[in-house]
Amino acid sequence: MWWRGAPSRRVVSAAAPAPRALSATAASRIASRADHGPLLNVPPVIATKRGIEHTWADGGGTLSIGGACSEAFSGAALAKILRSGHDYEAAALAALEDDAPAPALVQHTSAALPAQYDAFVAELETHLPAYVRGGDDWCVSLQVEGASAVMAAVELLLHAQQARGEAGRVG
Repeated sequence: MWWRGAPSRRVVSAAAPAPRALSATAASRIASRADHGPLLNVPPVIATKRGIEHTWADGGGTLSIGGACSEAFSGAALAKILRSGHDYEAAALAALEDDAPAPALVQHTSAALPAQYDAFVAELETHLPAYVRGGDDWCVSLQVEGASAVMAAVELLLHAQQARGEAGRVG
């Protein structure tokens, strides 16, 4: 097994296979960063993850720290965190298979809040610094990808301006 990361990282084995060539498959339609080889190289397909250790479908792998899809937990700790979500999704799938009303799998917070919101915020609050927990000057903004996270941050700043009486345009 060989391991390599982005070009700036140390290559552990010189026996790395040649980069994959583009093909007419869906893999050739990916627009990704060039961390996995020369321009027009297709990124590897991930087979398994164990903490920072990623194994690719072609037998290669890498150690990944700080990637956009990194987990802060792995192993049994991650399994414990994921269990309630897995059970919730299993119940939703069972209801969907029966053509019955199912628990919401996706819910935009502009329309309603998911049933788990109160428990999530209560648990999140226990991890905040004491000076924040004691106050009433914090909020939660949940985003699942980068573009909406940036837009949500801009919206939060606009709301903060409005709350301070600075509703006019700045700039």
